[in-house]
Amino acid sequence: MISSLEVRNFRGIREGTLDGLAPLTVLLGPNGAGKSALLEALLIATHPEPAEAICRAVAHRRDLRRGAQWLLRRPEAKPARLTVGWPDGGHRTTQLTLFDPDHQAITVTSQRGPDPLVETRVRFEVDGQVRIDGPTQDLVGPPAVTLVDLAAGRDDLPDVLSALVRSGRKPAAVSFLQPLVPGIEDLVVLTELGDPELHALYAWGSVPLAVAGDGVAALAALTCTVLAEPLGLLLIEEPEIHQHPRGLDRLAELLAGLVGTGQQTVIATHSIELVDGLVQHLPAELTTQLALFTVRLSDGQLRHDRLAGEMVRFARAEVGDDLR
Repeated sequence: MISSLEVRNFRGIREGTLDGLAPLTVLLGPNGAGKSALLEALLIATHPEPAEAICRAVAHRRDLRRGAQWLLRRPEAKPARLTVGWPDGGHRTTQLTLFDPDHQAITVTSQRGPDPLVETRVRFEVDGQVRIDGPTQDLVGPPAVTLVDLAAGRDDLPDVLSALVRSGRKPAAVSFLQPLVPGIEDLVVLTELGDPELHALYAWGSVPLAVAGDGVAALAALTCTVLAEPLGLLLIEEPEIHQHPRGLDRLAELLAGLVGTGQQTVIATHSIELVDGLVQHLPAELTTQLALFTVRLSDGQLRHDRLAGEMVRFARAEVGDDLR
């Protein structure tokens, strides 16, 4: 489990440290507070293939042109440096350095403790292709890490459903969705012009999940991801998006249910109601495994307050005021 994150010169964060990450960690704050940047920093810093994680982080900001250079706060001045720590005192440091004039190529160096330094270069070509030179796998990396952005849609859902079927947990996913999606009987992969699509199946036929309703699609996507297979670190951006209050409560139940399974989950959210739901659905004996960080940025300096366990419930009114 990751216990700390230190960020330097990454995205809008000049410097900042989070200590005391828990099995269920919530990053709560207004727009521009650095929540998304922290998720991307965790993705790159913990991924067993840092170069692949950089490609994911660049693609995450879909509206940015020449997006690679904006991984760094001041590309012309300093490299970005990301360090994650484990409870046993171990750590891994990843550094990103731009190395060509057009700011679209990055050198990635990653080192865990005394292990050998791994260096890779990632070049984003003008035709949209990505070229990776050097080792693409850090064999001493942590377990799998996944970043889920429900606002962006998911083109990997057929693969996720396949993993869900292999795990034997698809019936559990469908049962979880049924109270919120009346009449749904199954989730199936069908093809359209040879391309696989995830469909919601009803007695009268099926519809692509993409047109079943934004809230249904988002909740189904996250449910399938969570239940498909164990993930070492699950990073979720704004899971409350498109959710009706009942859907938000169901979502909180799903995420609270991950605590105690060995899964570590970090959620970036604006929603104090989601926090209420997590506290409500978390068993009393597991409340110590919840940590809430209220985050904000001041001239690039990441500032935060940390609440843990029952203190999250007691400080609810104060936390809510921080978002106003």
